[in-house]
Amino acid sequence: MHGAGAKQVKAAAARRVARDQAIAAATTEMARLGGAYIEIDPLEGLLSLYQEAEWNVAVLRVAISELRPEVNHDDAIALPEQVIEFEKGGTHVPAQQHVLVAMYNAERDRAAKYAKLCLDAGVEERRVKVAEGDAHRLGRAFAGALDDVAELLNDEARAALRQALGVRLRELAA
Repeated sequence: MHGAGAKQVKAAAARRVARDQAIAAATTEMARLGGAYIEIDPLEGLLSLYQEAEWNVAVLRVAISELRPEVNHDDAIALPEQVIEFEKGGTHVPAQQHVLVAMYNAERDRAAKYAKLCLDAGVEERRVKVAEGDAHRLGRAFAGALDDVAELLNDEARAALRQALGVRLRELAA
């Protein structure tokens, strides 16, 4: 009598059921994996959130590019105006911002906030220090291995090997 059988109402109900099922499945999976606790470095976690937000922005940008929206009077990307026929007469539905555009804008804001948090927390500086430490350990390991076989190489072969390694490492750094 009051619209419960309408197509859009049934579709909304189906979306709610699907959302509830997804939440239940995620909750079950979290419990199976031992709960929501994951040991992670806070800076790595922050960087992960930033990367996820940037990924979401990219995905939403592609989704928006595939829309065929209208641009309304204030230059906003919008769903087109429409008239929906109800039993007691039609009603005008004005143009609205498309939900993907709203999600895109919110995700861009989120990515910008995470980027600022990453900069403020020194995430990039820490990543550089970790990379420098990795390079230093790699150099020590190679130097140790070279020392282990030093008696098998003459001075000229050792010098050539060190030079070749330097060239290759500079290529990697570039």
